Amino acid sequence: MNKLIYFITIILVIGCKSNQAPTTSITWEKVYETNKPIYFCYLSKINSNNSILGFSHSQAVSGGFEILKLNHYENNISTESLYKNYKPHYSTSFFNAIDSSIYFVQTDFDRNTIRTKLLHSEDLGRSWKEVSTPVEGLRKILITKNYWVVEGNLHGTGQTFKSNNAGVSWNKINFLKKGFKNFELLEHIPQDNLIIGKGSKSYRSEDTQLLLIDLMSEEIIELLEFNDLGGANYVKPISIKGNLHGIIDDDELKVYTITNNRINLLEEFDTPKGASNVKDIYMGMDYYIITCREDDLRGKTLSWISYDNGNNWIDFEHENQFKLISNDFGELIIHNGQNEILISKSK
Repeated sequence: MNKLIYFITIILVIGCKSNQAPTTSITWEKVYETNKPIYFCYLSKINSNNSILGFSHSQAVSGGFEILKLNHYENNISTESLYKNYKPHYSTSFFNAIDSSIYFVQTDFDRNTIRTKLLHSEDLGRSWKEVSTPVEGLRKILITKNYWVVEGNLHGTGQTFKSNNAGVSWNKINFLKKGFKNFELLEHIPQDNLIIGKGSKSYRSEDTQLLLIDLMSEEIIELLEFNDLGGANYVKPISIKGNLHGIIDDDELKVYTITNNRINLLEEFDTPKGASNVKDIYMGMDYYIITCREDDLRGKTLSWISYDNGNNWIDFEHENQFKLISNDFGELIIHNGQNEILISKSK
């Protein structure tokens, strides 16, 4: 009997220890500090020593945005402003960079009228030019090996166009003729002429499909069906693996890879209890971090961390209101409640 009790005790102790978070903490380096809360932020790497950071403030605090070049040398980071506009009612909600090319969508909400335009630099921000597009209310642009793709409104409906000459001319991608009554751009696969989107063959969203589109042939491959109307949504994991795609459905996150035009389930786990509306997830070698909106805190956005691949989640510095910053190369970078942008010094 004593041996049985001892054996059970050992099992309980081991089980408890396995759920404990490591005592080591993540160290941070401050990259930048703003004077207002950050509403949107994205980081894109252009080479081994430089990355481009774009951030924007909400129209609720009069807007304003800036694009910075981060110079990484010998464990130090310096910043250089490439473009900024702090006029009232100006903001951006989409930005990216590939090699020496930077592009973003500028939104102007002056006099209660929304105007958008696409700005592009081919020389790392030394000069900028406006690129004409056929859409009004431009929302997003994706760039692949040979194509630019834009999404926005035209005559009151959502439209998608592609260009194979850097925006000199545009051709419409007619998803309606292909059976899809609505469509939304999600991600690009830069090394190929492929983009990922979601679309529905009805005017409702119960039959939303995750789609892979070949821009040369305009062939559409249906990868996965999910109930967008029921709360399911797409999220792009932040990871050095790159080719990861997440679908949030209720409290479950499923992570997929796309290989040879086929989708494959990689792993699945539950999101933090009491949290909803997942914004971003970082999937590193030693831990996962997820940024969600917590129901019990009146919509405040906070983060949680897991040291066991999503099996258990604990608060991630809620007092500092850490929020992940999306990026395309697996960097762990956040902004906090003190309007600071911080980058992890070790992953």
